[in-house]
Amino acid sequence: MQDACKECKAISKQLFEKPSSIEELTEQREWMKQIPEQLKVHEESLFKALSDYDLVDEFFYHFSDEDVNEKWTAMFFPWKIMSQMETVRAQHSEDEERFYKIQLVDQNNFLERLSELQMVVAGLAAHTNIERAHEVANKVRRVSKQLKECEEMAQLYNNRERLFGKPLSTYTELQRLNQEFQPFHDMWRMASDWLRWHESWLSDPLSAVNPEQLEQNVNDAYQTMHQCIQQFKDIPACQAVASEIQAKIEEFRPFIPLIRGLRKLGTQSRHWELLSERINVDVMPKANLTFSHCLELGLQAHVEEITRMAQEDGKEYECQE
Repeated sequence: MQDACKECKAISKQLFEKPSSIEELTEQREWMKQIPEQLKVHEESLFKALSDYDLVDEFFYHFSDEDVNEKWTAMFFPWKIMSQMETVRAQHSEDEERFYKIQLVDQNNFLERLSELQMVVAGLAAHTNIERAHEVANKVRRVSKQLKECEEMAQLYNNRERLFGKPLSTYTELQRLNQEFQPFHDMWRMASDWLRWHESWLSDPLSAVNPEQLEQNVNDAYQTMHQCIQQFKDIPACQAVASEIQAKIEEFRPFIPLIRGLRKLGTQSRHWELLSERINVDVMPKANLTFSHCLELGLQAHVEEITRMAQEDGKEYECQE
């Protein structure tokens, strides 16, 4: 009897937990559909317990007031819960209407936010100074984060519209805004990356440069700028930025075989001594040797010889293996 009462009290308590959103309201409604089946189990337990009461009563057993109260409470609980469910259903209707009004206000604010972002994205066309690439890249990162948040909000509102049984909003403004923003995002992110990579390749120790990763980055940067040039055909100033970056990439590309050859020579002094003899330039493989210094030495004029030596060194290493 006590277990049956405990279960009913738990159901009664959960019934009056107030939902804070349409999601919680829907979840509670789904749970309430299971209550009649739970009460059926309760009634079966109650029927068995009452049979035990009747059996004991035949022997004139004196039940305490607490036992009697517990008995009647258990018998009354199913009706009480069904009555409570009607009250809760009425409250849920009011809650749903309130949540929907909140949804409408939130969606209006959301559309205003999209309008503000539209102005921000349109303003990106005014940025044409490559020297401010890192600054503009940080700005497009912030805008990208905001647009991602908007996409998540749009999905949330659509999900709630499904729960309210309302037609889904399309948010075509957001789709169009993402399309307009993407070229700015790609160009300035890559412009910033390119300037950072270029500085690193020239100034970091040559031993720290990964030729394969360098070549991949160069190719990715070139392809991105090529796409941006096409996408900005109606915005000449931005197209000029992409073209300028692409020109810098094309200027650097011929150095890739040189960097690959120098890295393959490794750190053994005899390789660099032999190179110095062949090209008549004193090159020492110091730990802090940079590619910028290699260019100052004019090694770009000897790329074929350096590549040949690197290949010979590779064959020598294979033979030793």
